[in-house]
Amino acid sequence: MLDKGELEDLLVKLRLGTISIESAVSEIEQNFYSVDDNDNLTVWQKVGCPFDEMTECSGKDAHYIEMLIQQLHKKYHNFILTNVDENIMRELAPKFNKCIFLYDAGIITYIEKEREIKYDKPVAVITSLSVDDKIIKELEAMFNILGIPVEICSISEYETVSMQVIKNYISKAKVVIAAYDNDIRLTSIISNITKKPVILLSKNKNSTRYMLSNGALLAKPGSAVSAAMAVARII
Repeated sequence: MLDKGELEDLLVKLRLGTISIESAVSEIEQNFYSVDDNDNLTVWQKVGCPFDEMTECSGKDAHYIEMLIQQLHKKYHNFILTNVDENIMRELAPKFNKCIFLYDAGIITYIEKEREIKYDKPVAVITSLSVDDKIIKELEAMFNILGIPVEICSISEYETVSMQVIKNYISKAKVVIAAYDNDIRLTSIISNITKKPVILLSKNKNSTRYMLSNGALLAKPGSAVSAAMAVARII
């Protein structure tokens, strides 16, 4: 998290015009983290969040998640839990028939009223991962819940990929997500062929945080929810 001095320095640079507004916002986004022992979503990712509450539940047991759902039902009209173990979901599903359990994506959600789709242009997900990869399943599920159209282009099954195919996906999208594992060549290619907002999503949770020169944002490594919330915030 930026400390008081670092934030003041950033604001001075902004006032003097030595950095752009976009760069200042990106710097804050990359460093403004909530401090808790759950390594939860960053504060900025919750700004404008369409859910009353959202929680990542990696490593949480069935009892904890059951108690959490009961508490959220009492307080909120809608909520979403992510990174829930599939066995735990199957154990809890019979107890909460008003919740939606998306097993492939590891998501439990409760929505009192369905949202109307209000976005005409889709999000393009260009990925070197398989479409069956859990993080891609989670990403697709998140956009379906949010009512945001999404098109996924997986290049993992091809030995060679036409650049025009990637450009066609990007041309129809408002925001582009580059989802990858260890090879960052795809992220560089995408960031250099479009001026549209680009969000980088690494499957590797230990990925080094960095920002490309064109302002592409790095979502929280390993968190499709982080990338989806970034998209919701942009559009």
